[in-house]
Order: sequence, then structure tokens, then C-alpha cells
Amino acid sequence: MKLHATLLKPGPLTKSESRVLLLICQGMMRKEICRLVCRSYGCVSKQIESIAEKLDAHSAAEIVAKAVASQLVDITIKAWLLAMLSQCCLADIDQDMRRPPANPRPPHTRHHTRHTTPRFQRES
Repeated sequence: MKLHATLLKPGPLTKSESRVLLLICQGMMRKEICRLVCRSYGCVSKQIESIAEKLDAHSAAEIVAKAVASQLVDITIKAWLLAMLSQCCLADIDQDMRRPPANPRPPHTRHHTRHTTPRFQRES
């Protein structure tokens, strides 16, 4: 796990919903959650729907955002991941600054010439 979530208060959630919420906040998918909590896929899906309804959310990302905003959970990124991300981002920024600006118009690969003389000439 790259993220660590801590339950600050259960709020309107049951004990099992709180556990599922923590796993969602750690970035786990439904199948992974099923394996960890020893429940069926349908049961976990129903719990996630219940959590979403109680938090007035419509997606996993919104569940996490609303749980953090209402101070139900605290999410921390592990230090080694944070260091790795900051190095990657700085390397990308450095590389982008060395790259010349992109030309908005692609170069022409073929030159089209117009015929200046008519193909057929009228008889006078």
C-alpha cells in the first residue's frame, strides 16, 4: 500500500463500512477489498453504495474527498513515495524546460505545385 488511511471518527458509517472506507482511501479496488475483508463482491459493492449514499457521493474519488473533507479519515503518503514522486516531477519539469517549444503547425511533407498552364487549350 502506498497510501495510509486512518479512521478519525466513524461518523454515520457502521464498523464494516468504516473498514471498507479505509481500504477505498488506500486506493484498493473492489476485488482487493473483497479478498481482504472476506466478503463477496456483491456484499462489498452494497457497502460501497451505502457509504456513497451516506456521504452523498457518486464515485470512489468523491467518497474519498468527502470523507477527508468531513474529517472521517486522514490520508498520508508514505515518505519514500513522496520523495519518488517529487523527483519524477522535478525531472519532468527539467526535461520540459530543455525541450524546444512545439511548433503549432506540422511541417509539410509534400509540396503541391499548381499547374500554371491549362491542360486543354481552346481552339481559336
